Amino acid sequence: MVDLQQQKETAREELRRTKKRNTDREAERGGNIAESIGSFFGSNKIKTLERENTALHREVADHEETIEALQA
Repeated sequence: MVDLQQQKETAREELRRTKKRNTDREAERGGNIAESIGSFFGSNKIKTLERENTALHREVADHEETIEALQA
């Protein structure tokens, strides 16, 4: 009888550890997915901002040339 009680407790402990491990893994996977999505969108946003910045620099250069031409 005592042996069965011990086996039952051991099985419960193993079940708790397994559930905790699975929960930890799921949380880790969820974090990795969120990081991946964030970095994907973040890098895309950075590329867009860099393109816009380059376009604005060109526009400023064009305006400066126009101002110089008008002043001459």
